[in-house]
Amino acid sequence: MYLLCLWLIFLDVGLGQPPGKPLPTIPPQHSGLVHRQYSLSLGQKEVEYSFAVDTVKQRAYTKIKSLTYDHEVGEYWLIWLPDEAIQGTEEAKGFVMFKVEDPNPADDDPTAYCSYLSTSKLHWGSGLNYPPEAFPDHWDRNYNIKIQSWVELPSHMTYSGVVSESGNEEDIWMSMDMCYETDYGTLPCNKIATRKDTNIPTSVFYSQDSGGSSFRTSWWYLDKYERYSEVIDPINPPENWLTRCYNMRNGFDMDPWGHAYVSTPKGTDNLTIALTGIPIDDLGPVIVSFRFDGETCIDCVAFEDEDGNPLDSISFTSKNWKNPVRVHIRYLRAGETYFFVVAEGGGYSIPEWHSYFKEDGSAMTMSHGHRILTCDEGTVGYGCDPLYD
Repeated sequence: MYLLCLWLIFLDVGLGQPPGKPLPTIPPQHSGLVHRQYSLSLGQKEVEYSFAVDTVKQRAYTKIKSLTYDHEVGEYWLIWLPDEAIQGTEEAKGFVMFKVEDPNPADDDPTAYCSYLSTSKLHWGSGLNYPPEAFPDHWDRNYNIKIQSWVELPSHMTYSGVVSESGNEEDIWMSMDMCYETDYGTLPCNKIATRKDTNIPTSVFYSQDSGGSSFRTSWWYLDKYERYSEVIDPINPPENWLTRCYNMRNGFDMDPWGHAYVSTPKGTDNLTIALTGIPIDDLGPVIVSFRFDGETCIDCVAFEDEDGNPLDSISFTSKNWKNPVRVHIRYLRAGETYFFVVAEGGGYSIPEWHSYFKEDGSAMTMSHGHRILTCDEGTVGYGCDPLYD
């Protein structure tokens, strides 16, 4: 019924209006407040975006509020080559998305955390995660990000005339060939409305069906613009972002990865470890260490350097963060254990909501758990004989 009502509303356009009016040209800088209703096959939600766009400098900002759950979602920035980016890093090569959020808006703690993600890890469009959390889907098509107007203006839209909406006259463009029959009913045709003879959008309706069998194959959204302006404030990333915000690319480059390490009295298994994100030297070195899970054999192995010395930790800076350090896993007694690689300092200390906790309550970056088998008999790096259970 709801889709039928939308269908009737969007077909109620003025007849006999002059054809062929081109789509409006959106200015390179604009801002506004838009109320969005959207629906996937899973249900409907309502979101409010306060946004600003600068297509010349390739910078954008949005603040999001969930009207469905009545809480602030967070603030987002999409910045091309942000100031302070360290030369040679991913952040100095392209777009960086910043996010400031309260991880638990339901509690009484207003503390907000800042994080950022860059380049190859930064994609949200092409239907992979619809609707996008922060920025429009059409900015990220075919894995090529480009900041464009907030309003998508597809070339296949046809001018349909003028209608009167809440006492105001609006120009209407529709796409009659983009209506879909789905398992969930007919999705109405795409529609764009602006104030008559202006480039000020008032509403946009867009729907799509991917044609697949997934329950997420069909969706639509309806944007209603509460405010729109060609005036914007300067769009800059969060202040002191390099030392304040956590790099979501931070992690470990370990080799080998993904299998159990096996050591025996006759030989030690080993691994190499480096970092995936550059340390921020103003925040000190990144200290990498090893922690056992506390539930399995914690005295079955010892970590050593290449000279056989105990290896309690490894220090990385911006000078050596890419240089792999070899770690030997020394057999002490037969058993099985799990360990984690953890890091703190140098920008690797992260917010509590996304971290491993130390006893003093501070936090650090942590790898997935890794399994070690120590065997009285067996093949180093391969397995025990007989297999240890």
